[in-house]
Amino acid sequence: MAFLSFQPRTAPLVQRARAAGVPVMGEVELAYWTTEARFAAVTGSNGKSTTTALLGALLRAAGIPCTVAGNIGVPLCGVVPDLPADHWVVAEISSFQLETTVAFRPAVGVLLNLAPNHLDRHADLEEYYGTKARLFAAQESPTAAEMARDINKFSNNVMARQLFLTLSAEALKLPGRYERSARAVHAWLESRGLVFPELVIENGSGLSRIDRISAAHMGRLLVAAFASPVMPELMASLPLVAQDGTMKRRLQAQGVAGQAHVKSGSLSDARTLAGYVLDRNGRRLVVVFFVNDANAGASQPAHDAVLKWAYEAALRG
Repeated sequence: MAFLSFQPRTAPLVQRARAAGVPVMGEVELAYWTTEARFAAVTGSNGKSTTTALLGALLRAAGIPCTVAGNIGVPLCGVVPDLPADHWVVAEISSFQLETTVAFRPAVGVLLNLAPNHLDRHADLEEYYGTKARLFAAQESPTAAEMARDINKFSNNVMARQLFLTLSAEALKLPGRYERSARAVHAWLESRGLVFPELVIENGSGLSRIDRISAAHMGRLLVAAFASPVMPELMASLPLVAQDGTMKRRLQAQGVAGQAHVKSGSLSDARTLAGYVLDRNGRRLVVVFFVNDANAGASQPAHDAVLKWAYEAALRG
């Protein structure tokens, strides 16, 4: 049995169905199970409809197929069944609709704000706010390998910072703090014989003017990582030259294309490159190239030349 959100969970019909052992679910839950499309769900006390409509317009403008539905006025069950997996459902979700969700797990969940509302339906503010939080009740974190791929392939600094903060939260069972996470990284490295006294990590992303590590120690870290059990996950997370991520447009139609997994980085006075190159002879080489200079932006041709040089290393014996 499915019922619409205007019917409270205490409605006599709903209660009789449950007493008779009939499975009961709300419309959102039912719609979720009838489609392979991905959901971007928006809830909050104010601004849901505007945000939902704007998000749908942005996706359409970007050429991404989407359907806007839900509490905005279009019942989900009327539009989402059988939508393909590459389609997005941008759904406005009310607290009434969230009351009966169980396994609803949108790919994107947005909680805009919270303010006292609908206290004629909910017993108190705690119940109302808790109902809004159900949007995230069934969420599961992606695996570390999946997150590393998203971070490294496309230089996602926001995700990198959040992952960095999680290190101290998980290791120390304390609120995540940048300085705590930096200590956790140093301790982890030292436990593996990797002592890097010059290493400074400010926030876990590349957006810092005080981060530092020597090229030699970065190379040593990459060698150690290649010998670790998670080497395949690390390699798969790094951009593949001329193929994907931030290296997709670099060195196309060159011999090294598709033969190097490297991470690049740049600020106004710095440009970096580090990773692995598979040379012509099938040997895996570690490459590290840091430039700190006012003209660092002009060093990309030199980085590309080093990658080509490493790939041709077999010709030199």
